[in-house]
Amino acid sequence: MPKTQLTSKISSFLQEEIDQLFKQARLRIRYCGVRVLTASTSATCARILIVTPKACGNAPERNLFKRRIRSIFREEGFTASQKNFVVITDKQGVKLSYSKLKQLLFSALQNSND
Repeated sequence: MPKTQLTSKISSFLQEEIDQLFKQARLRIRYCGVRVLTASTSATCARILIVTPKACGNAPERNLFKRRIRSIFREEGFTASQKNFVVITDKQGVKLSYSKLKQLLFSALQNSND
């Protein structure tokens, strides 16, 4: 599957799905302005919802954060995890490095399997 199709598939939600996801999701990691929640899914492909309010910074900063998270999710095989992820950030979290974000997502996945 081409990269753009996979990216749109893993990060697109309907409003009803978002509501249901927030009802089921449980906080797994809170670190330096980033909260990661997970919820089980019966779908064949796990998905990720990224929340970056405008107060987090300008558009390029928010978009970089979202690109990093989607890239980690896609490249590290989180789509096969049977867990939907919600990543919520604030002004501090947008400035985290790629490696730190990767570490946070792996920690959240590990905590959700306990």
